[in-house]
Amino acid sequence: MLPITLYLIENPLVAIGLGMLMALCVYNVLRRQVRVAMGLWVLMLVVLFYIYSQVGMPREDAMDSPSGAVGELAQP
Repeated sequence: MLPITLYLIENPLVAIGLGMLMALCVYNVLRRQVRVAMGLWVLMLVVLFYIYSQVGMPREDAMDSPSGAVGELAQP
């Protein structure tokens, strides 16, 4: 699966919010409120950029050891 899909599965509230924004955008287009629909569309782009930046960031557990070896115990 795509990393963005996995992120949305792990964070269902973000996925529900993105779906609500999409539904509101379509609703406002049907009601011919173009300015509001464009604002919601820009807000959807901001949310998608946020998700993209979260997916691209390295995990914290990979940054714990300075050598990059995760899960190995340091031997004295």
